Amino acid sequence: MKKLENNQKIFLNGLLSQGYYPEGTECVKCSTISGCTETGCLTTKKECTVCNSGYYLNDEGKCEECGKNCLKCDS
Repeated sequence: MKKLENNQKIFLNGLLSQGYYPEGTECVKCSTISGCTETGCLTTKKECTVCNSGYYLNDEGKCEECGKNCLKCDS
């Protein structure tokens, strides 16, 4: 996959690489979504599917930090 200026990635056959989502004309890493794993977002929009440890996935596709009183928190 070729790299463009400003670290943009080229769409491959109209699709993004795993681990990126479209934002305007740029491809942005999933990990820029708060709590989202490196490859846990949809390649079609800014919505997470897998959260990091200590976060849970809400109904809007966003990762929210677990409460301090929780012993364990999973998405």
